Amino acid sequence: MSSEWCTIESDPGVFTELIGKFGVKGVQVEELWGLDEADFKRLSPMYGLIFLFKWDKTLQSDVAENVLDDVPEGVFFAKQTIHNACATQAILSILLNRSDKLELGSTLTSFLEFSRSLDPDSIGWSLGQQNEIRMAHNSFSRPEPIQIEHAKDDEEGEAFHFISYVPVNGILYEIDGLQKGPRLIDACDDDTWFEKAKSILQQRMASYQSKELRFTLLAICKDLKMKHEEEKTLLLNKKKDQSMEVDGNDYINNFPVDQIDSRVSELDDLIKNEDAKREKWRTENIRRRHNYFPFILNLIGILGQQNLLRDLADKAKEKKQEKIKRVEEEKKKREEAEKSDKEKPTETTKTETSTDSK
Repeated sequence: MSSEWCTIESDPGVFTELIGKFGVKGVQVEELWGLDEADFKRLSPMYGLIFLFKWDKTLQSDVAENVLDDVPEGVFFAKQTIHNACATQAILSILLNRSDKLELGSTLTSFLEFSRSLDPDSIGWSLGQQNEIRMAHNSFSRPEPIQIEHAKDDEEGEAFHFISYVPVNGILYEIDGLQKGPRLIDACDDDTWFEKAKSILQQRMASYQSKELRFTLLAICKDLKMKHEEEKTLLLNKKKDQSMEVDGNDYINNFPVDQIDSRVSELDDLIKNEDAKREKWRTENIRRRHNYFPFILNLIGILGQQNLLRDLADKAKEKKQEKIKRVEEEKKKREEAEKSDKEKPTETTKTETSTDSK
């Protein structure tokens, strides 16, 4: 079964649709371009983080600290036994560990209940036998009319790996199916776990010492359209009945009535943006699955019949040379800027020293 899982793209639109295919409701995935507290608040409630990075064997000893031999009660952890399924496994590691906050649907609920009495290796093996999960995963397979075989010992091959960060029962864990167990990060609560995950992620990225800059960070959070619509409804109800109190919702209870119309207008714009985003994701996912190969072959044939291929090839070569030249010029500018920046600290230091001496 493990050979029947395809690779899928680490894209929020792909992951959001995939989660929906699992049967989970009210959840989406957003890409994070930073680790600011503002992002955490914007996407709150956030259920966990997925981190994609280049796997480096030489760095594994650095992340082995605090990896548990035994899986704590209430923590879902599966060993990775399926080739190409680490993205889905990272997603499931968050969803199944936050089952108390989510509407999982029958497929994942049944698998979670079934896995409670199993060890991590058995859970990993059992995951490979879940046809509904595998079919949802493979629905994002790309058409590959031309198969290219790669040598097993291809030294230039690069392996990228997905892991998860998720708070469970007051503890932040790093979930990596290649480890023997979950890695204990720190005690936390719903408000502090993101900050603690931020610290460990920064350490991980720094360990590459600028040799690798290809990282992707994705957050699994509440469906943003649903979140905005719920806030809009509560605010409009508060406008009608200013004495209204919502249990446990200080934001709504303390919201100034004279600012409700302005906020509702903002929420309407945010809802429209989410609709546009979902439509964009839907279109992109259709294109990902489409087989363009017959179209390309026909196009090449037509261009050949019209004797246009040579001219187009020459223009493509010219554009490539222009791009190479542009990249070299930009590189030269960066090097000159870096050289200039290295000279500036010396002058600044002298100025600061002079100021301090006064």
